[in-house]
Order: sequence, then C-alpha cells, then structure tokens
Amino acid sequence: MDTFLSWEWRWLPSTILVAAGFALIVRGIWQSNRGAHMAMETLGKNLVWVRGFRGVIQGVCILGAGVGWWAGWPVMIAAAGVILLEETIEIGIASWALRQEYEIDRQRG
Repeated sequence: MDTFLSWEWRWLPSTILVAAGFALIVRGIWQSNRGAHMAMETLGKNLVWVRGFRGVIQGVCILGAGVGWWAGWPVMIAAAGVILLEETIEIGIASWALRQEYEIDRQRG
C-alpha cells in the first residue's frame, strides 16, 4: 500500500479519477434536474431523479478516492470505496423498486 500511495506518478491516475468523478457529478446533477422539472403526473419521474442522484453519489466517491490517492490518504480512499459500495447497493434497490412501480403504472395506462 505504501508503494501505491508514494508512487511518484500517482498524480496522473488520480487526476483521471477526479475528472471522471467530476463528469459523473455533472451528469447526475443534469439528470436529477431533468427529473425535478418533469410534470408531477409524469410516469417514472422519481426513477429519473434517483438515477441522477446515484450518479452524483458515485461521482463524489470516485472524486474522493482520486483526491485521497493524490494526497496519500489511505483512509479517504477506503472511506470513498465503502461509501461507493454501500450507496450503489442501496440506490440500486430503490431504483429497482421505482422501476417496478413505473412498469406497473405504464401497464395500467
């Protein structure tokens, strides 16, 4: 782990992680904003919003891991990984439930 954190060129992959995290955050905010501006009676509105929120959370975690790697903070890398895993599972379950709701409402017409 020490080699991983003290690697002289660690700024390159950490910069890529930070850029990828930032891109996910921007995309997630755009998607959540799109869902928030849908009409209240639009089918799947909550699903669109939750998917955007998932992108924001994943982006923040990836960005945090990149910053932790660049700064040499193993605790930040571990925390970002744990939060990423837990939130991905939790939001995945919520997204699945909202998808089922959307399918049922769509079949009813």
